[in-house]
Amino acid sequence: MIYLFYIIVFLGAVVFDTTIVVYLSLFHGFYDLLLAFVIYLGFYRTIRESLLFIIFFGIAMDAISGGPFGLYTISYIWLYVFVIWLTRFMHVSNNMILPGVVICSVLIQNSIFLASMILSDSEAAIPSFKIVLMQIVWGIFTGPVFIIFLRNVGQRLEKWQHSFESDLG
Repeated sequence: MIYLFYIIVFLGAVVFDTTIVVYLSLFHGFYDLLLAFVIYLGFYRTIRESLLFIIFFGIAMDAISGGPFGLYTISYIWLYVFVIWLTRFMHVSNNMILPGVVICSVLIQNSIFLASMILSDSEAAIPSFKIVLMQIVWGIFTGPVFIIFLRNVGQRLEKWQHSFESDLG
């Protein structure tokens, strides 16, 4: 059941990133919503459960984006490694750290994108400081809410699944 939830969240984030963000000026400069999903997976799910989905979502975003293949996959894996590393030092139950983690994630992803453009000598437009700043602002206010929402829905699905399994067995 939780895997179906992951797929629904992924599809919702892709639809949001590829349609709503592009066509509504209100969301101009919105960050990649899958960053919040990667943070959620790193903080609240096991590596065995998360890593395959992160790779799959990265490959799917690479196929959709039209950019250099592997760029999203690499950025999601590095973000996941960063979040796993953070769990060694911080209490993930503390919601006060979420805005900082989202800010770092936005900066890491933009740094990876910038490095790939520089290394490939790409003609693509380099994101301006204003765009990155807007992504950070959006991330501060919406990232923690999205992560907490994912955590709460995931916990409820697990409780529902456990109660369903105990009713059967």
